This record gives sequence, structure tokens and C-alpha cells, in this order.
Amino acid sequence: GMSSKCWKETHVCIAILPVIELARSVGIDVGCATDGAGCRAAISNACSDGADTCVQACVSKTSLARSLCQSQCFEFCLNRREIEQACFILQPPVANVASVCPVACASKDNPDTCKPGTVCEVPIEGPVADPAAVLSFETLLFAEGAGTSRSDTRYGALRTSWNETMGMSASVFINTSAPHSAPAYLNLLTSALHRMGSGPGSSISVTSHPMPRSRSETLTKVVGAVVDLTSTFVIIIAFSWIPAAIVAYIVREREAHHNSKHQQLISGVSLFAYWTANLLWDICLYVLPLGLSILFLWLFNIDAFVKNGALWASFVTFAGYGLAIAPFSYMLSFLFAKHTTAQVLSLVINFLTGLLLMLTSYILNLIDSTKAANQSLMWIYRLFPGFCLGHGLFEICTNSLAASQMGLDLDVDLLAWDVAGKDVVSLFLSAPCYFLAAVLFDYLLHSPLAAAGKHLDPSGQAPAATDEDDDVVAEAARIASGTADGDVVRLVGLRKVYRTPEGKPKVAVQGLSFGLPLG
Repeated sequence: GMSSKCWKETHVCIAILPVIELARSVGIDVGCATDGAGCRAAISNACSDGADTCVQACVSKTSLARSLCQSQCFEFCLNRREIEQACFILQPPVANVASVCPVACASKDNPDTCKPGTVCEVPIEGPVADPAAVLSFETLLFAEGAGTSRSDTRYGALRTSWNETMGMSASVFINTSAPHSAPAYLNLLTSALHRMGSGPGSSISVTSHPMPRSRSETLTKVVGAVVDLTSTFVIIIAFSWIPAAIVAYIVREREAHHNSKHQQLISGVSLFAYWTANLLWDICLYVLPLGLSILFLWLFNIDAFVKNGALWASFVTFAGYGLAIAPFSYMLSFLFAKHTTAQVLSLVINFLTGLLLMLTSYILNLIDSTKAANQSLMWIYRLFPGFCLGHGLFEICTNSLAASQMGLDLDVDLLAWDVAGKDVVSLFLSAPCYFLAAVLFDYLLHSPLAAAGKHLDPSGQAPAATDEDDDVVAEAARIASGTADGDVVRLVGLRKVYRTPEGKPKVAVQGLSFGLPLG
């Protein structure tokens, strides 16, 4: 009868009709007269020869472009086995598609189908509940959610209602940013319904797991992750040039042909003021690459460094690197005598201790036999600001990507101790330590102890002068006799001794005495 045909349309045809429409969209002949064997044969023939048959049929029977036909046929044949499952509905005694889709295949000549224009409507049944039942159900729902904290309620809610037309209905509201809120709150509803029928003590458990990603989605995620991780390596390489620029100017100020540091010191500048001024200047210059780096990360929207609080964590890491790398470069400057050599070797040192040391640590951490040794050496690795920058950014990048993979849109604590916290703390602690070490080391270099270590004898004598001018001898005698005690300026036995590369003292001024009277 009419009711049985409508039942087929609404309960059986719904499973086979999407397959028919999908096949027709790519030009595959699956119609109302197709039976189960014909359905499977049509799909199998279309997907033979690498889907070429499907592409030819799509181009000839539809208005789609060839490139679009290739894309759709590839997707169709990729899911071929799932599509063929729907063809098993057309097994005897079901003759063909028209037998299960009497409305979609309506024909006045086929008694198994409906007449053209037939519409199947689901009859409206009477009320299924009364207000008392709704109140009882709402009370049960309230008991199900009892004890839930206010922070957890932001993931979803339930609402029940009743009217004379539809009876009792329930609505589930979910927070789409929480992937598992839909099954969790739907299970809360079904558990309450089950408890109404089965009594207290009954419950329903739910297991929620995301559907597997398609090949294109997986490829997109992998490529995106590789690009983001590569960005970390590029940043480390770029920031290795900053200490090279710092150390070059420090060494150049000590070179003999420039010697500006010596001029500052003899003019009254203390060593602490000299290094403090250099540090403040280098930090001011570092603000420019720091600001531009954060700006470009935000402008290009690199997810690994922007989402889940990664932008703030990256800024803190960059700031710590700037504070630590300047005094670290000051310490390196004492190893060089020429600014060109200092610049090249500083670049190499920071590249080795930054990118390569970070990769070495990562590889050692993957091997079970070297993992423990690598962990014990981490405190040595973190003595180098380049390693802290690279390792910290790598941890921020990988954890931010992991949070995105899990669908978390909330800020993650990427500066936690077990993420990038150790590297950031190491940077901010090493900055004052390296600075004080540089100042102390420079003080030691200018101390008498350092002079003695270089075999400098300030009391060393110059060869005796054989042809002193009579005026010089007379002035020295006047100073020695005491007659020049009233002079405005009086120098007695002035000496100046210079260091030499050979370690022997060079006496430049030997026993100079003179006086300048008033007027």
C-alpha cells in the first residue's frame, strides 16, 4: 500500500539515493532500473584504469571541466569500497532501485513505484508527554549535572520544553570550541532518558574520538608543521648574526690603530661605566630586530608562533636572548685581537651552539641509550644563549602545534617549566652573570697582577742616556735642589713604561723632571 511505499522511501531509499546522486554527478549510469549487480559493475568499470573511464564519462555527460572531473572521480574512486556497500541493499527480493525508492523513481507505468507528484508525509502523533513528565525529566537532568563546576558549564547546556503539538522535546546547546562537548551533553540527555525507563542506577557510557583525517587534510597539516619548524631554524640562523655585530665593535675599539677604549679610560671613564654604556647601546639596537621579528610573525600569521599564547612566549624568549647575548659577546671579545676574526668566529660559535647543538640534543633525546646523558648535559647547553633561544622556540613551536592538533583554542602555558620555562629563566639569569664576569675580567686585565703575569716590570730601567741636553740636565738639577718647590707645576722623575708583544717592558719616558713657575 501507500504507507509501505512511503516507509521504503523514508527508511531504505535514504541509504541508496545519495550513492545514485553521487554517481550521476560524475556521469556514471546508475538509474532506477539498476539492480545490485549492475550498481557494483557500474562503479567497478568507472574506477578501472585509474578512474580514466569515470573521467571520460564525466566530461562527456556533464558540464564540468576536465580538471574538476578528475578531482571528483579521484575522490569517488578513493571511497569506492564504501560506496559499493550501498549496492548490497539491492539484493533479492529487491529488484532494483525503483523498488526501494518509489517516490524518487515515481512512474505511472510501474506498479512498484508511486505516481508522479506523490509526497510522503510523516503523520503527527499525539502528545508524548505531559507537563508533569517534563518536570520530572528536568529534575532528573538537574540531578545528572549536580556537582558540575561553573567553569565546566561553558561547554554546553540542555533545555527541555513541552507543547500540545510536538509533546516533550529537548535541545542540546554546545560550545563548538570544545570538540567533545556534543557527545558528552548528548550522552547526558540519553542517560537521563534511560534512567527514566530503567530506574536509578542505570547509565550510559560514551566514547568519543575524532574521525580520521583525509589524505589531503593530513598532508596539509604535515606541510604546515614542517614550514613552522623550518621557521624556527631560519630564526636561529638569522639571530646568530647579532652577536657577530656586537663583538666586532668591542674588539675594534681595542685595536692599536683605533684604540678608542684606551682614550676613554685615560679620560676618566671607569670600566664599569664603559661596559654599562655598551650594554645599554646594544640593547637599544636589539629592540629593532626584536620588534620586527614579532611583527612579521604576527603579520604572516605563522600558527606555531601566534596561536595558543605562542606570540607572547616568543616575545619573552626573544627579549631574554637580547639581554643575554650582549654580555656573552663581551666575554667572547677577550679571545680576539682583530675585529674581523672576532666577527667570523663569533658567528660560527653562535651557529654551532644555537642550531647545531639544539639539533644534536634533539637527536640524543630520541635515542633511549643517550637520553639520560642528554638530560644531564642540558644545564651545560643552557650556558649558551643561542641554544636557549633555539630550544625555547622549538618547544614553543611543537607544543603550540600539538595544542592546535587537539583543537585547543585557549592560551596554553608555553612558558611553563617543562616547556620553554627553563630556557627563558636561563637567559634572564645568565645576562647579569655574563655582564659582571666581563667587567670583573676586564678589571683583572688592568690590575698589577695581570701586568706581572705578562712579565711587565714597571721598575725596569732604560739604557742610560749618553747625550742629554744641558738645559734638561740643568732643569733636573733645579728640581732636585728644591729651588722649584714654589712652582705651579712640578714633575719629579716621571716614567712611562709600555707593554710589548714580546713581554719585555718598553721605557718611553725615563726620569723626566721639570717645573713651571707662576707667570
